Amino acid sequence: MLPRVLHISYSDTVGGAARSAYRLHEGLRREGVESRMLVQVTAAADDPDVRAVKWSFWDRAWNRLQREVGLQYLFVPGTVRLLRDPWVREASVLQLGNVHGGFFAYPFLPLLARSKRVVWTLHDMWAFTGHCGYSLDSDRWLTGCGKCPHLDTWPSIRRDGTRINWRVKKAVYGTLDATIVTPSRWLAALAERAPLMQRFDIRVIPYGLDTDLFAPSPRAEARRELGLDPDARLVLVTSPERRKGSDVIGEVIAHARARGAGIEALLVAGETYDAFDLNGTRVIELGQLDERRMSLAYSAADAFLLPTRMDNLPNTILEALSCGTPVVAAAAGGVSELIEDGSTGLLAPLDADALGASLTRILTDKELSKRLTRQARARAAGRHSLAAQARAYLDLYREVLQAD
Repeated sequence: MLPRVLHISYSDTVGGAARSAYRLHEGLRREGVESRMLVQVTAAADDPDVRAVKWSFWDRAWNRLQREVGLQYLFVPGTVRLLRDPWVREASVLQLGNVHGGFFAYPFLPLLARSKRVVWTLHDMWAFTGHCGYSLDSDRWLTGCGKCPHLDTWPSIRRDGTRINWRVKKAVYGTLDATIVTPSRWLAALAERAPLMQRFDIRVIPYGLDTDLFAPSPRAEARRELGLDPDARLVLVTSPERRKGSDVIGEVIAHARARGAGIEALLVAGETYDAFDLNGTRVIELGQLDERRMSLAYSAADAFLLPTRMDNLPNTILEALSCGTPVVAAAAGGVSELIEDGSTGLLAPLDADALGASLTRILTDKELSKRLTRQARARAAGRHSLAAQARAYLDLYREVLQAD
């Protein structure tokens, strides 16, 4: 008998974690599973199995107050409405995604777990820190937080309430029955070290995606549809976040140009790059793209660049690999689990000169570029299909349900 799965996630579209949650939802439905999603922010208007939870003035007010005093999501009135939702009652498995974002009060998790089996996929470190999704150079999450050096890191807080947040999580998790999933071995290793995660069973299930949608297209056709110069040398980037290295992209491009890479423009999908120094590099902003046009953007680019400082299992790299786009990335977090250096992409330290050298190799060595394209696509199609991910989760759901 197939489980009835309800996903609870901040969004189905906003950010990589949300897109990953929605892809799992799609993959499960293709396997015949009854899968639904309750979210705060949704763009899947044509999906009857996705519904936004109503958010009130009081939800916003409580979130603002908690952020000002340094606390996070201890009380959100809308959580009570969510608990009473008929979709919650009808589910046999609750699949949690990002529950941080202000729509859900995590102290209610043990109450949910009393009558449902809970599987919680961690897309970042937030579940075991005092406030942040990524701790960067701080390891205070290992000792109870407090004196946080990165209060402005998403999701940010105004005052340092990290020690209180950490202790509340400890109390909540002490009565929570859940199975933890991480998409990368890197994040699993951090969770296994985290004092807050010691009592949980931790599994690793990598992200999947629709490899028929994210598939190589002829470059000339992709550029024609996006209105791009058919002969320009274009490097694609997707995120303006400093954590993902957007502040060093200008230097990387400059080092590549100094080596004769001949880069003519930076192709930007998503948000604007106006805030960063790109050393005069011409920027072509494509704006927000749906997945089909995002696939075209990867195919239109000569290379994809992600000099990330800290990351789980970046969807953008997975999408680029599936489209056969040569990738240059910093060897951080779970990136090396997607890219085998020299085989499916090029890895380098987070250093503008080293990344510039790798980018130059891809842009000037046609045989290397062709080989990376072929092997990257084969790896993505073989290891990261929606079916492979959905079946792994389905096996886990059956296991936790049999434990009743």
